[in-house]
Amino acid sequence: MSLSSRKPIKVRRVGSSLVASFASSRPPMVWTFDLKRHHSFAVVLEGEDGDCELGVTSPNGEFFSIARFAAREDGEAALGAVRKVLLRRPRRWLWLSGLFLTLVVGAILAVLGAAAYVTLHAFAPSASAARPAAAAPPPAFGVPLPANQVLKPPN
Repeated sequence: MSLSSRKPIKVRRVGSSLVASFASSRPPMVWTFDLKRHHSFAVVLEGEDGDCELGVTSPNGEFFSIARFAAREDGEAALGAVRKVLLRRPRRWLWLSGLFLTLVVGAILAVLGAAAYVTLHAFAPSASAARPAAAAPPPAFGVPLPANQVLKPPN
């Protein structure tokens, strides 16, 4: 079987499970394996060309078949895909970076809100400063004033 005519093998980690789709196995199948329940295991490939089996071996040495392949190349490709996903680290950094970004944005918004509050209340004129208590009404236009009142600086 040539590489271009092979059907795809897809393996993904979904939560604490391993989910694999073997389209080139006989029969084509989807396999689910709970990694949380099975702590010790080995994924192995047994058999010769023409009858090759991908399976899981328990710590006791028991072999549990997952899929059969007509060509050993297909079995090796399936084993390589499973191995690649099992050795990949979970993407916890994505969750942690989202949490960090949320905290940083929250802190920036809190600082900006506090600065706006202080600015509005520190520089706003108070009620007593807005209008003087003993301010005299402005003189009417054309009314004569004494000289000391004209030369007096404004409050």
